[in-house]
Amino acid sequence: MKSEEKWHSLVENVPDIIMVVDRDGTIQFINHTVSGITSEQVTGKTIYDYISSEYHEITKKYLEQVFQTGIGSDYELIGAGPHGTTSWYWTTVGPIKHQGQVVAASIITRDITKNKRAQEALRRQAYRAETIIQTSIDGFCMVSVDGKIMMVNSAFCDITGYSKEELLGMKITGIEAMETAEQTANHIDKVINMGYDRFETKHQRKDGRIIDIEVNSQFCNFEQEKFFFSFFRDITKRKKAEKEIKKFKTISDRAGYGVKISNLKGNLIYINESCAKIHGYTSDELIGKNLSIFHNKEQMENVNRLNKQLTEKGSFVAEEVWHRRKDGTIFCALMNGTLIRDEKGEPLFLASAAIDISEHKRADEALRESQHRQMAILNSIPDMAWLKDKDSRYIAANETFCRSFCIKLEDLVGKTDFDISPEDLAQKYRADDQKVVKSGRQMRIEEPWASKGDAGERMYLETIKTPIRNEKREIIGTSGIARDITERKKAEEALQQSEIKYRTLLENIPQKIFLKDKNSVYISCNENYAKDLNIKAEEISGKTDYDDYPRELAEKYRADDKKIIESGETQDIEEKYIQDGQERIVHTIKTPVKNEQGNVTGILGIFRDITKLKQTEEELDMYREKMVRAEQMASLGTLSATMAHELTQPLTVVNLSIENSLAELEKTICPDDVIKGLKDGLSELSNVTSIVDRFRNFARQSSEKIAAKVNLKVLAERITMLLNESARRAKLTFCLKGLDKLPLIYSNEKDLEQLFFALIDNAIQEADGKRNHQLTISGTVKDKYIELRFSDDCGGIAPENIDKIFEPFFTTRPAGEGTGLGLCVVQRIVTEAGGKVSVKSKPGKGSTFFITLPINRDRML
Repeated sequence: MKSEEKWHSLVENVPDIIMVVDRDGTIQFINHTVSGITSEQVTGKTIYDYISSEYHEITKKYLEQVFQTGIGSDYELIGAGPHGTTSWYWTTVGPIKHQGQVVAASIITRDITKNKRAQEALRRQAYRAETIIQTSIDGFCMVSVDGKIMMVNSAFCDITGYSKEELLGMKITGIEAMETAEQTANHIDKVINMGYDRFETKHQRKDGRIIDIEVNSQFCNFEQEKFFFSFFRDITKRKKAEKEIKKFKTISDRAGYGVKISNLKGNLIYINESCAKIHGYTSDELIGKNLSIFHNKEQMENVNRLNKQLTEKGSFVAEEVWHRRKDGTIFCALMNGTLIRDEKGEPLFLASAAIDISEHKRADEALRESQHRQMAILNSIPDMAWLKDKDSRYIAANETFCRSFCIKLEDLVGKTDFDISPEDLAQKYRADDQKVVKSGRQMRIEEPWASKGDAGERMYLETIKTPIRNEKREIIGTSGIARDITERKKAEEALQQSEIKYRTLLENIPQKIFLKDKNSVYISCNENYAKDLNIKAEEISGKTDYDDYPRELAEKYRADDKKIIESGETQDIEEKYIQDGQERIVHTIKTPVKNEQGNVTGILGIFRDITKLKQTEEELDMYREKMVRAEQMASLGTLSATMAHELTQPLTVVNLSIENSLAELEKTICPDDVIKGLKDGLSELSNVTSIVDRFRNFARQSSEKIAAKVNLKVLAERITMLLNESARRAKLTFCLKGLDKLPLIYSNEKDLEQLFFALIDNAIQEADGKRNHQLTISGTVKDKYIELRFSDDCGGIAPENIDKIFEPFFTTRPAGEGTGLGLCVVQRIVTEAGGKVSVKSKPGKGSTFFITLPINRDRML
């Protein structure tokens, strides 16, 4: 008794839920101290009342295993916790034996929810840390104390040029450059002693390029595991920029033109010696001063306009700006401006370069005087004509030019192309002018043309630009004559677009295309064909079939080419083809290419791979043959049954008649020959009856069926794929619904293939091919059966025929187009499988065939 109390106390106080259940899972005992449930409360309850339905099957499986083999199992499950929360449990199912026999099963369940949630929290925390590291724009690297790389992110791989696999296990010194082992050791010591260090060094990428790196390194001592983790930033561009700035200052200080840099407010932060000298100041006098020191109020308006253009557009080029020197004198400077941005593209400084053009301005005035004499000549030219100075400012232009730009000559003089043309064109025109001035040679170019603000279609000009020289042969400007060639350019562009369009079309169609000359030498092909040959499309020119195909196949291709060249007629060919070393079947159309005189100059070939199509056709023929055999057997069986039925009654009557006659004759005096003849006839009649019985037995027999688990979704997809081409021609599309949710059924797969084939083919035959139709194949589970529905919208069945469609040999098709046994075969298959078939139809609308099949065919085992 004390032993029992100890056992009871122990069971009631263990931190696990302990239950004892029978084979059906009915609870016989539960330690209510832990679970909070008394034995009375579990009376009539099963273990399945306390666990999620998704774990019922596995629990049943392990209970069955315990009672059958005496072997227990462990598994994890999810159940409902307090207040509607989810809890995780680790469950052990074991046998309870009495005299060597399993009489019950123990189910011991431990709540592991806290552990699970702790693991999940730890996983989320690790995932967040991993995500932050992997998405960082800086390279991350974790290194052991002996210098081996333990972990990297994608940015570190990009910086070093190595893959993650190459870096892991590599020594960090393997990617360092221009740093001694002693320097590396100093960095490591500093990080260990201080816990952190930040320094700049150089690393060598995989491609050998040396890059500048900024390193932020941290030492970590985690549960006796020591390692470094560091963030690396590529500062090569920054270092290069610093060098360039230093170089720029060195060059700028020696330049003959003025250079100044100001902040966005216009306060000077740098000015070279030349700029200070032009203005009559020293550099020290100007640093920190505002740009307004160089201009009066009126001039500052123009400066502010240029600075605004600088911040909005990033630059200005060749602007004339009036300046004021320290002594108050005024001079004109030609200026270029540039906006300096930081690494993020944000504006930092305004930079400009200026050169005193006072002498040039005086020379321009002299030049303009001489140009007046040439205006009469310019106006006599029907094309656009103009004159510019060395700085691309207009000096003169003829009337045709002014009309084209809708500007008066007096308004044009002194302006640049930026004043009358879109900015992109103005930059191009100025660049061309500078080429002419620098080279001293005439330039003939084709270029676009448009007036400033013109949002319409641009025109094209053929332009001749010539340098203008003075009496000393010095170049002082340029002259230009331009002719409108827009229509010609449109024609050329249309031709180019047409070529691009057709080339794009050729490269995107799935067929392979090639062009050969009349000697069967390749001229060109599209990319799809080139890929098969493992070459680029442009590499096929000059090749022959002997270069890429077996000799026998190449000779066959060339023989076909020769026939087409000689006959001048297109040929449609099915032939062998080699792709990636595999033999394929292709459908090829070869067409002769003729010149204007009608002579054949080559061959255009277009072909596509029809290997899968041929395989599908062969498989479809196989299924049709199976259906024919099934219909033949059904026909023979029906004929046998009919014959047996029709002959049984008259044979029975004849047999009885002869027997009665013999009985009567034996009572009288009758010749022996008559008695013997009647008995012989009765014997032969017995033979005939045996033959009829064999016919009846034949009609009842069916071929041996092999049952197995069948996936109806896979089967339906296979049959619809086979009949897809026939359906396409009949304008019938397939829709599969709910088949993926059906269980596997235990049946004869070949019979079910014939069933699906017959019903789908029946819908295809009913489709008229004139308008679009649809066949929907759906399935649901009803108790121990599945119900299949084949619903079409192909017109339906006439009411007078609805009761006849399953009869043997009944058909509404013309003579010779059907046996009338297809639906009869369907009915036989369904009946033998233990199911039912029925049909509902709406005349003029469509029909639905209902097929019910048992999930388990016990009688076929």
